[in-house]
Amino acid sequence: MSQDITIYNRVKGTLKSMDLDQQSLASKLGVTQTMVSMALRGKNEKTFQRLLTLMEQDYGVNLRESSTPSDIEQIKADLQTLKAQMDILIKSVEDLKGRL
Repeated sequence: MSQDITIYNRVKGTLKSMDLDQQSLASKLGVTQTMVSMALRGKNEKTFQRLLTLMEQDYGVNLRESSTPSDIEQIKADLQTLKAQMDILIKSVEDLKGRL
């Protein structure tokens, strides 16, 4: 297993959250479900690399780069800003409903 174990866990978690099963991935890659299973366990590096490329190209998900703590803090700050903006929008919609 030449990859860091965390990338395998990130890929598995991402696939689960996207509701993608091994059979559909195997079909897209032109391999067997067993090969995908082996790749996700770190037993087939070539297929794993193809899986990462598929995730990037077909789903726009880059799992090769890990998030750093500063990235995570920036994401949290961005989410807080979005939440504040959404709260303003929700209040505006409620005000409009009250006027109707």
